[in-house]
Amino acid sequence: MTDAKKRARICIVLATTLLLLNVMAVQYAAAPPSSETLHDISSISFAQHDPINITHSDNITSLELPGSGTHSDPYLIEGYQILNPSGGYCISVSMPNEIYVTIRLCRLSGAQGAAIYFDGRYCGIVSCEISSSSTGILIEGDGSRIVRCEITNCSTGINATGSSNRVAESVIQNCEWGIVSEGEGVYVEHNFVSGCSEIGIKIASQGDPYSGGDTVHSFNNTVTYSSTGIELHGQVFWLITNSFTDNRIGIKSYASESQFTYNHIYDNNESQARDDGFNNRWGYTWHGGNVWKHITPGQPLPINGSAGSVDLYPILLENDPPLLSHPEDVEFNSGDSEVVLVWEVEEVNPDRYYITDGVNWQDERLEETTIMLDVSYLSVGVHTIKLHVVDRFYLSAYDEVIVTVHPSPAEELPQTLFLLSIIVILGWVATFMLFRVIKSRREN
Repeated sequence: MTDAKKRARICIVLATTLLLLNVMAVQYAAAPPSSETLHDISSISFAQHDPINITHSDNITSLELPGSGTHSDPYLIEGYQILNPSGGYCISVSMPNEIYVTIRLCRLSGAQGAAIYFDGRYCGIVSCEISSSSTGILIEGDGSRIVRCEITNCSTGINATGSSNRVAESVIQNCEWGIVSEGEGVYVEHNFVSGCSEIGIKIASQGDPYSGGDTVHSFNNTVTYSSTGIELHGQVFWLITNSFTDNRIGIKSYASESQFTYNHIYDNNESQARDDGFNNRWGYTWHGGNVWKHITPGQPLPINGSAGSVDLYPILLENDPPLLSHPEDVEFNSGDSEVVLVWEVEEVNPDRYYITDGVNWQDERLEETTIMLDVSYLSVGVHTIKLHVVDRFYLSAYDEVIVTVHPSPAEELPQTLFLLSIIVILGWVATFMLFRVIKSRREN
């Protein structure tokens, strides 16, 4: 393989990788998180158990819990059903800075305090089903993980106080307060919250704007049919790729030094968003605004509130792919100049376009309604030019144009002369052979 071909293949691979990365980024804006239940523990046979209260290592010994309480081998509480505890908690662990615990696949209900209370070094709460309690899960400590839990009909679904806690992939429905978190370095992501009479997600943080490690991240959450979708207090939030729809108020921010990007914010009854904080950024560069309805494409969108914030690059929600014209197939002679293919594009939320001739790859931001490609550089032969146009929701349009390049007259002349020479020589040979045959017959 020649060096030129190797370089061409490398370029195609790199371009394809960049395309995939762009697709991933755009898809954040395109699809709000799913409202489907994230797990199913209905087939599990639970063991009925009395309330569990751990305040000392002796309690762990008496319970005969698996594990050693270390980070790599935490104590395991698994497969229990605990209903209507008399002491206020279904499971309570209070051993600050001493043990690591995982609570998994438990069904808990009817706690007057909290179904799960944890005050310790680390707690992993995974795939638990909690209902009809004052608080579903109460965490007082750092570094805990709440993942794939389902919580319904509680006053507060999840209340996590401390730093570096994570709430993810959980479903919280029909609570007064869905997720309440206070601390730095918190992640709240991929949760579905619905039907909260007060606030779907409330987060308070005092992160350092110059230290990314203290940032509070809220990614890919869906909050719907609640009084307020999300309420923020403090500073340094990244609110990205969430969906706040069909609430009374979508976003209520008292935060500062925060970023709001790629969020779906529409169909909220009283207010889509209100910002009473300071120095927040709504939207990030030309492709990173939030998704709204009933806006004028291309015009900055003022955000209600005292902060005076503006979404500089708002995105209009749509479901229509780009409209793309089709130029006719082209034929021309090698050496001709300014042979240009022209496509017209109609699109409310343009993003990028990609053109390839099978060897070369062009990846450009779509800023104009016209795309032009000069194909006069192509070599003699038949080429297929492929165009792929995408908008910010990764709705696509495709087109192909066949370009045929003929040899130029100057390139054909030597070939013609060569063929004529061959014909003349063959004519001479035929004449000579015929003369020899005639002479031979006469001699005989």
